Amino acid sequence: MNKEWDLTVLYNGIEDKNYLNDVESLKKHYEELSELVANCPSPLSVKYIEELLLLMEKITYSSGKLMIYISLDQSVHTEDGKLMAE
Repeated sequence: MNKEWDLTVLYNGIEDKNYLNDVESLKKHYEELSELVANCPSPLSVKYIEELLLLMEKITYSSGKLMIYISLDQSVHTEDGKLMAE
C-alpha cells in the first residue's frame, strides 16, 4: 500500500518559499480584514460589501489551500513534530 502522496503540486514542504509566502499572505489578509471591519461605514455601502466579500474570498482560498496541504502531509508524517505543530 502506498502511503505517500505527491503534494509537490501544492508545496515542497513547510519550509518551501511558496508555503511561507502563502502563510504571510494569509496573515496580511487577516490584518486587512481587521482594519476593514474596524472602519465599517454606517450605513453599509455596496462598495464596502464588495471589498469585504473579495477579501473573504481570498482568505477562504488561501486558508483552504494551506489547511489541505497540512492535513494531508500530517496524516502521513505523524512522527514529524514540526509538521504536527503547524
